[in-house]
This record gives sequence, C-alpha cells and structure tokens, in this order.
Amino acid sequence: MRKIVILIILSLTIQCSFGQACGIYRIKYVGKIQSNSFKIEKIKLPTIKFLHGLENENSKNSSVEIELTNNQFLIELRSHLTSIYENAEDLLRFYKEKREGIPIIFLVIVNGKKKEIQTELTWDNIQITMVKDDKFGNLFELNLNEIDLENDTLKEEYPWDSVVTKVALNAIHLSINNFVNEVKDENFPSSPGPFNVPFRQKEITEFEIIGYSYSETNPHIYQIEFRPSNQTGSGNRITVVMNIKTKEALKVYMQADG
Repeated sequence: MRKIVILIILSLTIQCSFGQACGIYRIKYVGKIQSNSFKIEKIKLPTIKFLHGLENENSKNSSVEIELTNNQFLIELRSHLTSIYENAEDLLRFYKEKREGIPIIFLVIVNGKKKEIQTELTWDNIQITMVKDDKFGNLFELNLNEIDLENDTLKEEYPWDSVVTKVALNAIHLSINNFVNEVKDENFPSSPGPFNVPFRQKEITEFEIIGYSYSETNPHIYQIEFRPSNQTGSGNRITVVMNIKTKEALKVYMQADG
C-alpha cells in the first residue's frame, strides 16, 4: 500500500515538473489610462477566478486593486486552477465563453470627492499573447491598451459632458503657458479679472473641479472652478468661463491665494 502511495505522489510530481500538466498559468495585465478630467488614484482589475466565472462582480475576490505609475499599470497574477492552456487563442476562447468583456473600476477624485467609476472592455479591445520566461506556468499578457476616460461612456456629474471639461482644461494650460511665456491675450488669462495674483506653476498638469455657477441672463454660460489635483483646502484657483452649449472657452481667470 505504501509503495502505491509513493508511486502516485511521484507520478504527480513528474507531471507538475514538465509542461503545464498541473494547469497553473499566469496572466500579466498591462495598459495605460488617458484622462484630463479625473485624478486617478487606483484601479481594480478582474482576478483569474472571476475570469473563470467562479466569482461574481460583488465578491471581494473578484478583483485586485493596484496603484498606477504615470497612469500606467502592470501586474502579474497566478492561477491555481486546473485548466491547461498552451496558446493565447485557447485562453481567449475560454474567457469569451464566460462573458463578453471584463469590468474595470477606476478610483478617482471628482469635485474633491473620491468615487468609483466602472466601465467594461470587450475582448475585441484586448490583445492576449503568450510570453516566454523561465518561471513555472505559462504566462499570458493581457494588453488593455490605452483606456480613455474622456469618452461618452463615463459621464461626469455636471450639467455638461466630458468634452466641455476637456476644452476647459485645454484653456487652463493655454493660459498658464501664455502667462509664463509673456504672451499677451486678453482672455487667456483674462486681465484685469476678479482675482489679483496669477500663479506661474507651469509644472502643474492635473486639475479637478471644485465648483461651478451659471449666468441667470445666459444659462449656457458657466463659471467652472478648478484647483490643482494634489491641493487640499484653499490655495491656487482657476476659473474658466465656458459656453457649455457651444463647448467654447471664453475666459480664464487665475489666482494664487494660498
């Protein structure tokens, strides 16, 4: 009896030592996020158990939370499941049988508050390739490419769409460049304006909305208040006067009051 047990253990050990007979494989998520409207803190990507249909979206084991580096992500996950995949086509076919795409959750800061935004990528927008390395278990790279948070599937909680926000941010960057480079423009930035001291911090590239107001005489004219995304409390402020109907930036006021 002992010899039989030893032979069984030896057989399993040999199987796990060659190829991928134990069925263990790894996936590596790679990709980049493009966003001018949101400050992205982290993202949540599906676990392998979720991709296999063993976890639902509400389960705590359905996703893994990762931080971004320059809005890019790269993480490797290991499967302990028993299915065997020797090529990317078989793995993609299996994933497609489970669901049409994968959900991705973005942890962002909107209007000074943290919130989650969810979208779903279809398998047509994801490339799966097999990567050769010297580690145990086949490695498959899931390239999610560049995910654009400015598209219409991610609506902001404002009376305008994401295009208006993008135009306003472009007007801010134009005004900062004009001021630093001493380019005269009566509107970008506007001078004189309601504020006293424009700020010169050209290195600031990310801004968040902290409030807005609109004109009673012209309901399409909004004053949208921004501040640097890494700033808390009072400090640098920028007001962009926007026509949200024509999606045109009219003026930019800048102030450094911190």
